[in-house]
Amino acid sequence: FIGAKVFLALLAAGWEGYAAAIRHQTEMGALLRRRLEENGWTVHNRTQLPICCFTDPGGADPHAIAMRVVESGEAWISTTVLGGRITALRACITNFSTGAPDIEALLAALEAARLQVRRTAG
Repeated sequence: FIGAKVFLALLAAGWEGYAAAIRHQTEMGALLRRRLEENGWTVHNRTQLPICCFTDPGGADPHAIAMRVVESGEAWISTTVLGGRITALRACITNFSTGAPDIEALLAALEAARLQVRRTAG
């Protein structure tokens, strides 16, 4: 039944439409990585895929940041463990309609959460 979802998406959008959606998602992933670095986050993975794993170089707790972002209702983000030793935030762009304004909204939510976590930790 999972395969039916892919078949129906291909049927509706066609190969070119599907390819365009994937290209757009990878562009949004690249934008997210670039904007995170511009805002002082450490990006831990380099991939063409729209998946970004990152941390606050100031040491703010990733779990606390993720919880605050999700509680804000602005975005959804998770954490993951990289190489069995680094807990990082993980953003994955899975919606074909995600655009630059959505990336900026996530960045704003992350920054607000990071500041709150740093204040409560320090």
